[in-house]
Amino acid sequence: MGAAVDKAFVLLEDKPLVEHVMERVCQFQPAEILIISNTPERYVASSGVIVYPDCIRDSGPLGGICAALEQATNDNLIVVGCDMPFINPALLDLIADVQLSAPTPYDVIVPRYNDQPQGLCALYHKTLLLTIQRRLAEGRLSLMGLFEAVNTRYLDALEYAHLEDGRSFTNINTPDELNAAQKASK
Repeated sequence: MGAAVDKAFVLLEDKPLVEHVMERVCQFQPAEILIISNTPERYVASSGVIVYPDCIRDSGPLGGICAALEQATNDNLIVVGCDMPFINPALLDLIADVQLSAPTPYDVIVPRYNDQPQGLCALYHKTLLLTIQRRLAEGRLSLMGLFEAVNTRYLDALEYAHLEDGRSFTNINTPDELNAAQKASK
């Protein structure tokens, strides 16, 4: 959308993207909801949702995940991007169930779609906090690098195909993607 545009507030069906995401996440019934943003002042805190700044400004998704891990009271965090308006709550349930049924907790549970890990629709365990802080301090911002360095459980398409065809992973980064999402949502 361009550096000057905050994607969270781009309108889809006359509603900001972040509101679409919040409606779907609330169906998942999480214990707590946090919003992490480089521009927390733009959000109006309501319905018990607290908005926090990234732990290191402009550090990408890893900085946002770090801030969420710092602030969360729960050990497991489901992280979703503000530009993913079609996220499926049943997929989030499945990700959480995989963690709950594991003999020992995974550091990350991340679905793959078209063989690509979807790091902004994934579960992160609180024990990752020190690892992520260290990686940020070293300037290593790659989610893929994090996945390779920790105990990551990949969730392949066959495991979630009964719930989802990949629409959850639609993220809106450009005006063309917004137009396609507008058409798909009608």
